[in-house]
Amino acid sequence: VGDRSTNSVVLQFEVDDVPALCAAVDESGGVITQGPTFNEADGFWFAALADLEGNPSWVVDRNCP
Repeated sequence: VGDRSTNSVVLQFEVDDVPALCAAVDESGGVITQGPTFNEADGFWFAALADLEGNPSWVVDRNCP
């Protein structure tokens, strides 16, 4: 499959609760590559995930600019 962490396209999804989603991903054996992190300057949560093939994606909450 190879390393796909440098793909030029990264999907970003908006979710209601980034920390809760990350907990569910972790409990299910998924890969959280960063976060969850709260961006204090802009007031939103975000995290980076990888699917089973190593494709990256981002999740943010509704406060993300």
